[in-house]
This record gives sequence, C-alpha cells and structure tokens, in this order.
Amino acid sequence: MITLRKELASLGHSIDPDDFAAMLISSVPMSYDSTISTMTTMTTSAKITCLDLTPDVIMMTLIDNYD
Repeated sequence: MITLRKELASLGHSIDPDDFAAMLISSVPMSYDSTISTMTTMTTSAKITCLDLTPDVIMMTLIDNYD
C-alpha cells in the first residue's frame, strides 16, 4: 500500500493521510480486532485533543503488535 501510495503521488494523485489511515485500518486481518479497537479509541482521543493519528503511527502499532 505504501508503494502504491508513492506511485500515485508521483503521478500527481496524492492520497490524504486520513484516507490512507482508514485504508490501513480496514485492510488488516480479523486477528487484529483488539488492536483495531485500541486504535479506534486512540482515534477518538486524538480528535478530542486535536492530534492526528497518522498512518505512520498506525503502521508502527500494527508492526509492534505483530512482533
């Protein structure tokens, strides 16, 4: 997904970070449901505190969970 995002950007069609974050979250397998639930809570908290839950944070969280 990261490669495709970069390729699209090089063609002049960028993907909004919020949209990319949603794509990442929706693409993980069901075995990550508890992680997704945690990230959903983080997203809600981030909106309240006006902080962004970036795609990088989502990917790092998923990788940490995998490890």
